[in-house]
Amino acid sequence: MLPKVLIIDVGGWGGITHYTYNLMQALSQSEDFEWILLTDRAYEMEKFPRSFILIKEPLRNESYIQAAWRIVKTIIFIRPRLIHVQTMLTARRDWILFLIGRIFNINIVYTAHNIMPHEDLEKEALFMKAAFRIIYGCSKKIIVHSAYSKNSLIGLFKVPEKKINIIPHGNYLFMRTKEIPQSEARKRLDIPSDAKVVLHFGAVRPYKGIDTLLHAFKELAKAHDDVLLLVVGKAMNIDIGYYEDMANKLGLGARVIFRDEYISFEEIPAYFFASDIAVFPYKDIDMSGSLQLAYAFAKPVVATRSGGLVEVVEEGRNGITVQPGDTQAFSKAMEKILYNEDLKLRMGEASFRMATSDFSWTEIAHKTADVYRGLTKKWQS
Repeated sequence: MLPKVLIIDVGGWGGITHYTYNLMQALSQSEDFEWILLTDRAYEMEKFPRSFILIKEPLRNESYIQAAWRIVKTIIFIRPRLIHVQTMLTARRDWILFLIGRIFNINIVYTAHNIMPHEDLEKEALFMKAAFRIIYGCSKKIIVHSAYSKNSLIGLFKVPEKKINIIPHGNYLFMRTKEIPQSEARKRLDIPSDAKVVLHFGAVRPYKGIDTLLHAFKELAKAHDDVLLLVVGKAMNIDIGYYEDMANKLGLGARVIFRDEYISFEEIPAYFFASDIAVFPYKDIDMSGSLQLAYAFAKPVVATRSGGLVEVVEEGRNGITVQPGDTQAFSKAMEKILYNEDLKLRMGEASFRMATSDFSWTEIAHKTADVYRGLTKKWQS
């Protein structure tokens, strides 16, 4: 019987689910192990081809006790050699499950996509830091996507360095299934064909610096009357009306288009093919999946020097980075790329090359499997 690896993604939707799907597809190219994913019954990757075993259970929108018991029952039934956790139900309760795993000497690998929750209110919630300290302490190995995250783990939680593995976030080339001419993409989205289009894509959350972006875009719009900003993604932990009011007060009006909803797979390509550059004005971040979308669609990027972003944006090669909150520098960086066609083309090509090479899922799966092998000495390379 093949040794079993159970990967847990309780969410079943969004960026981490996309990451987990790609990772498992790459891991499952090895026929030495049995790869199993446990996720929510509303799994958004259901229609995509897969080479791994899928188990769906009601995990979201259920009582914690019910969801946790379903996870425990699945583990008892499968009896995996190793469990790899991608997303949890809630850290402030899941620490108990990690502690039980530690007591029974279960090999648990945890991917810390974010070392702590994004928003300050969550970070400062009662017992939150203590819960993460237990989770990190009970995990046999922790995977992060940047040296920044590794240093945060060591600094905040005193996690031993030997316990942490840096493995990059993989590409999102799987979403680029069909090429769409820019003119057609803009026609679909009702965008002027001659506009210079700036795209911010992904869930709209306070830490992402939309306020910085709007002020920077105001400076750009003063100098150029052909620029258009798209802010595309569902608002979370904030009312999108806050940013709409800000845009109106800044006199941007129709120069900024907000689309406050979760964007389907079928619609995502049109936004990237329609845009000229993608922007990431984050105040604080470990790593961004949306950045990998920009690379997959060959977009130059403007990003802040926040968290792990500086490790994956190559300054002057595929993008420009500026200090968080520096609206003037952000505006000038956008202008520099938008109004230099040769530079825009070269940077876009560099982004795409990085997606296909630096962030290859084959290499990421190999490094992830090495982490597993280090915990289960009987496995062979």
